[in-house]
Amino acid sequence: MTNTLATTCSNFHAGLDDGPTESTQSKHQQHGSGNWTGPERRAGVPGGGHLLKLFAMIVVCLGLATGSVSLLAAEPAAAMQPTSVNINAADAATLAAGLKGVGEARAREIVRYREMYGPFASPDELTEVKGIGQSTLDMNRQLITLE
Repeated sequence: MTNTLATTCSNFHAGLDDGPTESTQSKHQQHGSGNWTGPERRAGVPGGGHLLKLFAMIVVCLGLATGSVSLLAAEPAAAMQPTSVNINAADAATLAAGLKGVGEARAREIVRYREMYGPFASPDELTEVKGIGQSTLDMNRQLITLE
């Protein structure tokens, strides 16, 4: 985590520069009326765009250091995943959302199989569904209920 934090903050800091270069000066010119264009306008002061970047960098780095900002996108998805899925009652959308490695097409196949052959007698019967193999069953065994 420390290496990731240092790298993220370092990369963020690398985006800061000392001001407009010759190639970007036309984007950051002050008009005769005293109005600035470019990032300076957002901050309301000349050079303020860099202050905004610096402030954002500090907020992100502090968030990473304190654990307030997560680098793992899987955490929110895992929190939304149901704790169990009744394969004998769930519709295709619920099956797709609740079972790992099962998308909409496979979920429709599960529903179609259930409609043709009746309720599943055991979770192992899922392997009879086209596209559902042993590895998918093993991945979801703890989530599957029959009632």
